[in-house]
Amino acid sequence: MGWPRPPEWVDANFTQGGWHPGRDIGEDGLAALVAPVLAAYREDGRYDLELFPAAADFLREHGGVAMRLGDRPRDRLLFDPDLPSRDEPEEAAELARGLGLRVFPIGYDLDEGARFYIDETGRFFYEFWEELHYVGAEKYEAFGGPLFGGPFAEDFYAVPPR
Repeated sequence: MGWPRPPEWVDANFTQGGWHPGRDIGEDGLAALVAPVLAAYREDGRYDLELFPAAADFLREHGGVAMRLGDRPRDRLLFDPDLPSRDEPEEAAELARGLGLRVFPIGYDLDEGARFYIDETGRFFYEFWEELHYVGAEKYEAFGGPLFGGPFAEDFYAVPPR
């Protein structure tokens, strides 16, 4: 099967990781999921992280899901805004500054540690080895295509990088 994969393939991958149509972890589940990362960013001070509707909607439906990326147990994309890297607030600040929009972490690759973000318009980006990349404009484009090696995020910046 080539790229992009059909929406049914994306849904099947999400389903294997715990997602189902209509899934909603609710306000309390969302609050528990995002509270640690909001506190960590606040303590760090490099980026004023705020939960906005596109991020909240995505995490209410997908928070805690572990999407399969390959055959090994660690080949998973965990949709959890946890803070796996001490440099993450700096990367989030750079992406938000360039896009001219707020961003929110939505998950990370368990094997390599690539960090995934959503912006206020619902577009998906990832950071890996200090490079920021665009993944897709919505869920099916983002997770039905090759996740890694896409266009640089700078191609989508409202403000040219310095």
